[in-house]
Amino acid sequence: NLFAEGEIKRLEDESSDYGDFMKFLNKVLKNMSINLKLEFSEVGEGKKNYYLTQAINQGDDTKLSVKDISEGEKNLLALLFFYYEMYSDDSQKSPKQDIELVVVDDPISSLDDTNKTYVLEITKKILEDGFKQVFVFTHSWNDFCDMAYGKGEKKEYGFFEIIKNSESNSEIIKRDKKMLSPYNKLFKEIYKLSEKSSGEEIDDCELYHTSNSMRRVFEEFLSFKIGERKIPTRKNANTIEDLYNKYKTDSNKIGNFDNRLGAFLDLINIHSHRPLRSDEVVTGAKFLMRYIEITDKFHYDKMKQ
Repeated sequence: NLFAEGEIKRLEDESSDYGDFMKFLNKVLKNMSINLKLEFSEVGEGKKNYYLTQAINQGDDTKLSVKDISEGEKNLLALLFFYYEMYSDDSQKSPKQDIELVVVDDPISSLDDTNKTYVLEITKKILEDGFKQVFVFTHSWNDFCDMAYGKGEKKEYGFFEIIKNSESNSEIIKRDKKMLSPYNKLFKEIYKLSEKSSGEEIDDCELYHTSNSMRRVFEEFLSFKIGERKIPTRKNANTIEDLYNKYKTDSNKIGNFDNRLGAFLDLINIHSHRPLRSDEVVTGAKFLMRYIEITDKFHYDKMKQ
């Protein structure tokens, strides 16, 4: 009976309108260790009702709705269906010839690191599979650099960035084929911010993301200087201060260093998750740039260019 039921299930899958997608999806979810799978059940007169369930349910056959899964899982399922439907074959090797334009909007958001890697590879495959025209939008400079890698010398690719101009209006600029590294990109943004006066107002974009950018830059800088990964928190304040003390001089130092370091570490860790004031962010940017300038002047001068 179990064998016969299995055969019936297999034949039903094959006759399903979405049977091939279901097999593709379930294989991908299994390979990604995501405890979900797509199933269907007959609802009368040859109609089928598709539902999600747990791949490892230990006898619990609970049906899940889209409301029961995370935002990242929703995005992943939607992207996989979109990706599957773009090809005329089940192995995703032959793009459909009637597709004139593909737009993929921020595909990497709301995903954990494992899923990000998989979706990034899918996105790169779409860019390289010969569709007539593809636009991919992303908020992440890291993802932008990953997708642009190796395409700088190919004339069929163009790279653009949407920025705020001096009038706070959005403006599209064409990027040079030579990409800045994520670290270099963030460094330049923070340096530019550090040139402002402490009382100068900054826009919402700078206000809400710069503290996280400062944490990323400081962590990478410390890892380079110290030779091991150091998270810039109060727990590692002594290590950060020891590095500073090696390079400071009586004429080249940061006044009230201990207090300013503590305030900066709180800003990029604890306070980065609450509404911030412009002066807090600008003061933090000034401290970080001054710290890097004192501890590695050559690096500071090269990065700010």
